[in-house]
Order: sequence, then C-alpha cells, then structure tokens
Amino acid sequence: MGNYGLSATDGRDIVIVMVVLGFLAILSTILRVVSRRMRGIKLGWDDNLMIIATCFVIASTMMVIMTVTKGGVGRHAKYVAASDQEFVLKVIIPCQILYGIGLAIVKTSIMILYYKLFGTKKSMRIAIYSTGAIVWAWAFSILIESLLLCQPVAFNWNQTIHGGKCGDRNAAFVVAGVLNMVTDFMVMSLPIPYIVKLQLPIGRKIGLLVTFLLGLFVSAISMVRVVSLMRINFADVTYSLPLPLMWSIIEEQLAIVASNLPLLRRVFSAIIPGSWIGSSNHESGWSNGQTPGRKSLSNHFAMTRMDIGVNNSQVTSGHTKHSSSVKETRWSDDGVDGQSDTDLASNGAPPGVFICQRTSEWSLTGRYSQSYNSRN
Repeated sequence: MGNYGLSATDGRDIVIVMVVLGFLAILSTILRVVSRRMRGIKLGWDDNLMIIATCFVIASTMMVIMTVTKGGVGRHAKYVAASDQEFVLKVIIPCQILYGIGLAIVKTSIMILYYKLFGTKKSMRIAIYSTGAIVWAWAFSILIESLLLCQPVAFNWNQTIHGGKCGDRNAAFVVAGVLNMVTDFMVMSLPIPYIVKLQLPIGRKIGLLVTFLLGLFVSAISMVRVVSLMRINFADVTYSLPLPLMWSIIEEQLAIVASNLPLLRRVFSAIIPGSWIGSSNHESGWSNGQTPGRKSLSNHFAMTRMDIGVNNSQVTSGHTKHSSSVKETRWSDDGVDGQSDTDLASNGAPPGVFICQRTSEWSLTGRYSQSYNSRN
C-alpha cells in the first residue's frame, strides 16, 4: 500500500466530512444510552442494535479513510500504483456489505421502537413484520451482489483473470440504492396512521410527525448517493470514488443520528431550559389560569391502559386526588411506567388502547362537578 496521506483535495474533503458526522453519530448513540440510564431502565433490543450499527459505521468509515490515505482515492488512477488501485477495489466489497447490513440493523432498531409504541395493534405488528422481512431481504441482496456480481470474486480487482466477467456494476449499485430508498419510505410510513389518530393538539401532533419523519432527510442523502453511483468510472476508479464513498458513509451516519434523536428528550431536558423544548405534562384551561368571576380551576387528564382500568381524578380547589385503587401509567417506549422520551403518554394514546376520564370540581357558592369518559 502507498502512503498518500491527505494531500489530495478530494480525498481530504471527504475524510473531514465523514469524521465530523461520524463523531455526531457516535455522540448520539452515547446520549441514547445515557438517556436510558437517566430513566433507570435497561437497554432494550433497539438500543443494542443501534450500538451495533454504530460499530459498523465506525468500521466502514475507517476503511474509507484507508482508501484515501493508503489507496490514493481522490487522485487520478494514472498517479496511483496498480497495487494500490487493487487495494481500493478490494476494500469496496466489505464496505458494501457493512453498508447493507448496517442500514438494515438501524431500520430494525427503529421498527422495534415502533413495536413498543404501537404494537398493541395487530395491523401494526403485521406491518412491522412484513417491512422487516423486506428490509432484510434487501440487505442480503447487497451481500449476494457484492460476492457474485463478478466471477470469480477476485475479478473485481484483477481484470487479467482468464474467463472472469462482471455484470454491470453501476446498474447494480443504482438498483440497490433505489430499493434502499423504497425501504426507507416503508419504515417511515409505519407510524403515520397511528400518530394521526392520537388524541393530541395539532401542533404537538405535527411535532411528533416531524420527529418520526427525520429519516426523510436521510432518504434525500440516499437519492444524492444514487446519482453519484451512476458516475463511477472503473477506468479511473480512484478519482471517481470519493463522492460515492462519502455519501454512502454519510447516509449510515445520519440514519443513526435521526434514529437516536427522538429518544434524547430526557438528556435535552437536563441541559436545555424546559421552555425551549416544551413540558411533557399537558394542562388545559384559561390562559391566565383563572376562570372569569370564579376561583381557580384545575383540570387533570389521566391516561391508563385499558387492561388496568380507568384512573379517576378529582380536583377540588386546586388540589388533585387520585383513586388509590388504580395506578397512573404512561405510554412509554420502554414498556414500563415512567416518562417516555417520545412523549406520547401525557397527551395521547394509540386508538383503541386507552380510556380517558376527566373529572373537575371547584367551589363557588356550592360545589360543581363535571366529568366525561372518552373511549377510542
């Protein structure tokens, strides 16, 4: 291998971008773990899979950096030794495999989170299983493509092998990229019908949708990657590879960041003023907290799972009383009672899962009470 360092501008630029975004990906995964610890819960399958995916992207990033510093990526092939070009073509194969398996792991982690949040609905469970099967079929197709596109495998980097042949590598890369975007949209669309039906104010509902659709930005990166794949010139491979390699790594890194962000609410609330990110408790009433011509009015909303029962609440002169027979629970992504990072608990519930009961009392000349039950 050569010792090209970062003297080539194209190679140096992609290394800088990958290192910065790689740091953000690693940081987001660390903060995800910290958030779980702050809530006092064990790491779930979705968390462990995200840690594995982060390790995959670290390995991929290191290999791409090596193609720049040791393989001459960013330079025209005529200025790169044949052995170094061979090294680059060899590294592309494991990078492809890590790319496919790594993204499948990220998407699986996301689907496990969806299962925790919305898995009470049979239709959602079926959709998750079906989408998961398609995602992993795509991942294994990447593996097969990487190993079988050229026969024998060594023909990928040694075009002098007698009888060797390759399929259209550019076309194969583009098809795989397009199918990846299709799976992106399938995964992102899973929670939309359920979020739309949540009992939430429009603003909060839109906020949730935006949170869960952060992956759209990753899909945009995937589109750019597909375009760059079409421009790979294997006759001048070291010069045409920087952008395809960079976009492939960036897509993985940003997929991890986008997947972790919805679960960092507890961490952000600890370091950012509460008024900036909103409160997890929902209160309603007059804007100044007082009813015209009356004493203070307090309203309380209680959400419980249907299999536990209804949480009866009474508010008298601003003091809340809860029925001792029923424990208030929260709709949480970790499956236990406690504050959910995704903040579905205090403001809404998946259709058909919760009963909401509201009772309010205040003292005037006598006592006035109001109650209603809402059943999805």
